[in-house]
Amino acid sequence: MKFDKAAVIVAAGKSARLGLGKNKALLELNSTPIFIISVKKFIKAGYDFCVICAPENEIPLFAEQLRLFALDKNAAVIAGGAERSNSVLNGLQYLASGNPQFVAIHDAARPFFDEHLLNIEFAETDAGFIYAAPVKDTIKSVENRRILKTLNRPSLIAVQTPQIFRYAAIHAAYKKSRGRIFTDDAALIEETRHVKYIPSSDMNFKITTPKDLQFAQYLLDTGTVKI
Repeated sequence: MKFDKAAVIVAAGKSARLGLGKNKALLELNSTPIFIISVKKFIKAGYDFCVICAPENEIPLFAEQLRLFALDKNAAVIAGGAERSNSVLNGLQYLASGNPQFVAIHDAARPFFDEHLLNIEFAETDAGFIYAAPVKDTIKSVENRRILKTLNRPSLIAVQTPQIFRYAAIHAAYKKSRGRIFTDDAALIEETRHVKYIPSSDMNFKITTPKDLQFAQYLLDTGTVKI
């Protein structure tokens, strides 16, 4: 099957900081597993296929949820890796036979991204674009608790996901970087290719702690965000 647009959704983390003994991507908000919220958004935005990178022993759990929500024809679950970068590479390799033109890389723990931004044209960039929010706090560079300098806040952004790339560019960069560990996909190509950012919302936060989970449910209960 050939794809125009596809997504790699990373859900292979240990969720240790949440402290609930369960993969946070499988936790529910309004009776919907967190990772399913993202899958539905990508499909609604016109993406042809999603590949979810999960812990190998949890693949049946993720696959069952895809079946329950009738998404198993638009998505598949594969084994992630020891590090996030390994999981992303696994996902990109899985999509290779579909030869997509564009690919979104997304953390499953960010269910509140604005899917309407996914189809912004690539006219002004040769590689891709990322979601990011302006930095509100003053940021300082430190070393051994000693402040080295204050960074220029207007020039800083807080990076989020999804990050959307031309598939060929990001796949080649990942294959070239085998063995390296990093947490931001755009970092692989931003020095040599033109990557832009889309102003995003603070609501696109990553669910990491119990308070994040409670806040996410509060936002849904009050109608501040919708899924």
